Amino acid sequence: MTYLQESASAQEVKFIARSLQTGAATVVFTDELLNTTITDSVTLSTDRYYTLFSQAIPELKEEHSYMMVVTHNSVDIFKGKVFVTNQTPLDYSINDGVYTERSTTNDFIII
Repeated sequence: MTYLQESASAQEVKFIARSLQTGAATVVFTDELLNTTITDSVTLSTDRYYTLFSQAIPELKEEHSYMMVVTHNSVDIFKGKVFVTNQTPLDYSINDGVYTERSTTNDFIII
């Protein structure tokens, strides 16, 4: 899974494609919650066995997951999931800022 941020600045998207391609391509993000699509033209480059592009995609919304399809010369070279969060992926918690811990005495009655 690829992690992106809700940001108006360019982000690097790196993935392992079915075939290494460079040049113009189309990327389509389909929001799995709202079933809406975002289509953008990108320029692909390679880094060893990775294919990558750097693009600003301000339409992506935080806490949404997307299906990403990259198409080069009418051939889908990558299909994968993208999750948008402004948290660091290693520290990600679904309860961040939502769950509040309550203290308890945990008194047990033994009979």
